[in-house]
Amino acid sequence: TDRVDVRTFADIARLFRDPDVETALANLRTLAAKLRVELDQVPRVLAEYGDSFLSLSYFEHCLQEVAPDIMSMRATIEAIRSHPQTRDDMSMQHACDAIYHRLSLLIAETKGLTDVFHARTQGMWDDISPASFQALQTTIQSFQADIGRNLCVAVVKSKGWSRAFPSESMGNLTARARFLVSEIRPGIDRIAHLDYADVSTRLASPGNPAGPTVQ
Repeated sequence: TDRVDVRTFADIARLFRDPDVETALANLRTLAAKLRVELDQVPRVLAEYGDSFLSLSYFEHCLQEVAPDIMSMRATIEAIRSHPQTRDDMSMQHACDAIYHRLSLLIAETKGLTDVFHARTQGMWDDISPASFQALQTTIQSFQADIGRNLCVAVVKSKGWSRAFPSESMGNLTARARFLVSEIRPGIDRIAHLDYADVSTRLASPGNPAGPTVQ
């Protein structure tokens, strides 16, 4: 109805809980028409979309969980790079560079990709269509395996780091450097680059122009 300002998924769910059964049914019929599905298919469609978007929330939660340990590892690497006893150790420096690069890539790309999806979701609800709805869901799903794999590596590494050094005061630089090389470096290359430069193009559809491309 004209009095309703629908901008988010929560707003949609709120309409379905309207105490006026006829109003709720009318809103369901409107959404079904916009999505071009039968009325009884609306719950399934929304549930599938909710499952896809819920994965983003879980990924963001995982990223927030590992971020402190990643910051701690990066701080240690910075100290190793400049310390007189380790700055000339090329093997150590190469290992630190690989770890720093992959962990920085993980944080920047996971955060950047989820930000793009959040922004596109807001725009999608402004003028919902089957094309925009399906495009966003499909694109989110296409990144789930890669994001999940990257975060799995990050969680394993961060948990190992936090067990070895539960506080910043524990473990001298030598012990931390040794742990980085022996426990963090192996397998860090499994953190893959998330190629999402064309996400906005993929999400573009008639009446749903592409937003800014994030590199």
